[in-house]
Order: sequence, then structure tokens, then C-alpha cells
Amino acid sequence: MKEMKYKKFRDLTVLDKGDYKGFNYAIVSYGTHPCCYVFLPKGHKFYGKNYDEIDIVCHWGVTFSEADLGFNPIVLNDTWIIGWDYAHCEDYTGYYDDIYE
Repeated sequence: MKEMKYKKFRDLTVLDKGDYKGFNYAIVSYGTHPCCYVFLPKGHKFYGKNYDEIDIVCHWGVTFSEADLGFNPIVLNDTWIIGWDYAHCEDYTGYYDDIYE
């Protein structure tokens, strides 16, 4: 896995991708914070559901659910993508570097 390097601006980098327990995933740096995405196959109980309807335990809960990320870290057909970010209360983000310098 690539190291997360925090920046004050958006800079998309795929840190890691692969398969874990039969699910494809991608860990993405947006420069200011990382996000994790899991690609669900058609037929999965969360396929097509809004993130508000997905009750799983992850960092501050699921904050994303769409058929497309707008970029392709993993090219798969008929998947639903759920994800969560690390830019919540008390998470470090690159935006705040000026405050602490």
C-alpha cells in the first residue's frame, strides 16, 4: 500500500486496491484525506441502497453509495459502490495545516 501523504489541495491517488474476503476494494487519497470504497456485486443485500440505509460498522459510518465514483480504480461491471471517508470530527485533514503551523 502506498503511504498517505497529506496535502492542502485535492490530489487523487489510489493507495491500494484488491480483494478482501471476496469483495473488491479501493483505498483512495484525495490529498486532504483518505476514503475507502467497497464494490458490491449485483444481488448483494446493500446493492442499490442509499448510504443512509446501510447499517455496517465502519469509521463514522457509510457516507457514499453510488454506481460510479467518477474515476475507475477497479473496472467492474454491475457493481454498487459504498464507501466512507476519514475527514470527520477529530480526523486529521490536510486542510488544517495552516492552523497548526
